[in-house]
Order: sequence, then structure tokens, then C-alpha cells
Amino acid sequence: MSLAELSSAIDHHAAWMPDPLKAALMMMLAAGLALLLRRTVLRALRRLISPKYAFLRSLVEATSTLSRFALVIIAVAVVLPIAPLGAEPQRIIAHLLFAAFIVLLGWSAAIALTLATNLYLWRLNVAEQSGPLARKHVTQVHVLRRVMATLVIVITVAAALMTFNSVKQYGISLIASALRGEPFMMPR
Repeated sequence: MSLAELSSAIDHHAAWMPDPLKAALMMMLAAGLALLLRRTVLRALRRLISPKYAFLRSLVEATSTLSRFALVIIAVAVVLPIAPLGAEPQRIIAHLLFAAFIVLLGWSAAIALTLATNLYLWRLNVAEQSGPLARKHVTQVHVLRRVMATLVIVITVAAALMTFNSVKQYGISLIASALRGEPFMMPR
């Protein structure tokens, strides 16, 4: 069944409903189906991934909430063009979905950063090494992760703000202030 057929079936069976309520119902149904699909795939992945693949298991767990958010955005974006809404409400919802997508990208970058630093420390096997040099290395990696995470957050918020005309200047100023300054250099 195509989206157009689904839309006409909803129009036929819910002719008594006002259009905004039909549109909300369609978007909630799409989001619910996306979450059901995600849950099924996630359960299958958890069963299929062997415990010996610890990094892969941690990747699936770390992206669990992220995948939920992503699938809801995609499902609503797919249903939005056929939803019985006027041009202005569709434009507003599409704009909010775009801003949510930018937040999703920033969130993905933050998760990737955390997983990469954890993998680096795991491969370095710092737990077996003791002494001031190992602790110094762990501290440097954690500080670098926090600095990079802060930069990702600032750029994500700025990019999301720049999509709104009324606060676009704040987003530009935020990016300019994040990128201004001296380059970060590690001491020797």
C-alpha cells in the first residue's frame, strides 16, 4: 500500500474528523510504526551480537535512543507531504523537523566522539598500565573529549538557531565566538 492509498483510506474512514486531527493521527501512526520497527530490529540485534563483540554491543546500546529519535523524524517527514494540512502548517512542521535533524547530527557526533575515545582507551589498555604516565594519558583523553563535546554542542545549537530567521544572528555570533581564538596546542 502506497502513502497516497493510505491517505485516501484515512480520508474515507475518518471523513468526520477535522483535517488537523487527521494529520496529527497520521503523523502519530507513522511515528508509532517506526518505533515498533526499531524495537523489533533492536531486539534482533541484541540477540544476534555475541557477547565477545563488546564494542559492537556498546555501539548498539549507545545509539538506542538516537535511533528512536531519528526514526520518528524520518517517519513524520515521510508522512508530512500527504497530511491534510495547509501550506503554512506544513512549512512550520518541516522547519521544526529540519532543526531536529540538525540536533540529531550533533547528537550523533557527540556519541561518535565518546565511542571513539572509549575505544582508544580500551585499545591502549590503560587499565593494565599503572603509573603517572598512564593516568596523564587518560586525563588528556578525557579533557580532549570534553573540549570536543563542548565544541560539538556549541556548533549544533548555533546551526539549529541559524535556521530560524528571528534568532539567526545569535547562531552566527555563537559560531563566530566558538571559532575565534587561538588554535589548541598540546604542550610537549
